[in-house]
Amino acid sequence: GFSDETDLAGSATAHIATAECRKSANSAGQTYFTLYTNDGSNNSRLPSTVTLDTNWHTFKVTNTSGANTLLSIDGVLEVTKSTNKPTDPMCPAFIVDAQTAHVATAQIRYLEAYNT
Repeated sequence: GFSDETDLAGSATAHIATAECRKSANSAGQTYFTLYTNDGSNNSRLPSTVTLDTNWHTFKVTNTSGANTLLSIDGVLEVTKSTNKPTDPMCPAFIVDAQTAHVATAQIRYLEAYNT
């Protein structure tokens, strides 16, 4: 899933190791699905080239045995990230956060999770 970029990025409460796909806006106001990672001390992000939309997508976040965290969208590797890699086993979490009075909704059709 994805969440708004302001809920954990840079927050003083972001002290858990995470890798997540979120929506993120660049300086031009374009919004992309983005891979955020947190190693328990620091967090950072790297956007994909996939523009945020309301279509169904397949997301896969993988912590490799090497130095990278990967984000695939619809079966295509979009982001390879080597900074702030989580080292702990992770579990799925699904968060929808409305930063304004707007209603935020999201749906999951299918979910798999592995710690290998």
